[in-house]
Amino acid sequence: RIKLINNRQEEFEKQIKATKQEQNHFQHEKHAWDTQREQLSMQFEDHHGHLIQQQQTILKSQFIIQEKQAQLDEDRQCLQTKAEYLEQMNAELEILQDQLNNEATNASS
Repeated sequence: RIKLINNRQEEFEKQIKATKQEQNHFQHEKHAWDTQREQLSMQFEDHHGHLIQQQQTILKSQFIIQEKQAQLDEDRQCLQTKAEYLEQMNAELEILQDQLNNEATNASS
């Protein structure tokens, strides 16, 4: 009976030892996973920050493009007004030229 108890005790001790080894293995594995998770989290934060900076740069660029587009529209309108004015002046000059030609023709006859 004592031998049976000793055998059982040895068996329990082996199981305890195996359980402790397994526990150590899992702790090391958990530590590795935690480290990897931390690194990935930091990389994610870095990429996220970089994306936010890119987004801000894009928004600034869009704003600048809109301002330049507005300036171009204003310049285009100004040129259109000047072109219309020049066309009107040209028409008036043609009328005056015709009148001068008529007067010169009348004066020479």
